[in-house]
Amino acid sequence: MQNPRSFSKVLYTGMGIVTFLYISLGTIGYLCFGESIGGSITLNLPNCWMYQIVKILYCFGIFITYALQFYVPAEILIPQAVARVPEPWALAVDLIIRTLLVVVTCALAILIPELDLVISLVGSISSSFLALILPPLLDILTFHSEGLSPWLIGKNIVISIIGFVGFVAGTYISIEQIIIRSSERSAHNGTMYVSY
Repeated sequence: MQNPRSFSKVLYTGMGIVTFLYISLGTIGYLCFGESIGGSITLNLPNCWMYQIVKILYCFGIFITYALQFYVPAEILIPQAVARVPEPWALAVDLIIRTLLVVVTCALAILIPELDLVISLVGSISSSFLALILPPLLDILTFHSEGLSPWLIGKNIVISIIGFVGFVAGTYISIEQIIIRSSERSAHNGTMYVSY
C-alpha cells in the first residue's frame, strides 16, 4: 500500500460494502421466501437448469476460496508441527496436516445432520465475541493509559453491549431451533417405528 495512513478509509469502505451486501441479501431472501427460508439461500431455489448453474457456481466459489479460508488455521498449526520433525519430513507433515484439516471439515459437514443450525450457533457465539464484543474492550484496555476520550469509551461500550445482545439472542434462538428440530425428528422417527 502506497499510503498506509489511508488504510482505515479502505477498511471502513470495504466493511461497509460487505455489510450492505449481507444485509441486503438476507433481507431480500427473507422477503422472497419468508419463514420457510433455508439455512442457505440456495436451498430455496427451484430445481430448474438456471438455478442449478447458480448452485454449481456457488460450490465452485467455495472450492476456490477454501484454501484462503484455511490460511489462518494452517499458519497456526503447521509451523509448530513442522518445527518438531526432522527437515526431510517437513513437507510430508505439512501435507498431512492440510489433508487432515480438509477431511475433518468434510466429515463434519457430512456427519452433522443439522449443519445449518450448528453453523448458526457457532456463528452467534464466536462472531459476536470476535467482531463486536472483544475488539472494543481490547481497544479500551490497550489505549486506556493514553487518555481515551469519553466519546470513544462510550462508543466502545455501546458496540460491546450490542454485540452481547446479539450473542444472547442468537445463541438462544439457535439452541431453541436445535431443540425444536431434534424433537420433530424424534417424533417423526417414533411414528415411523410405530407404523411398522
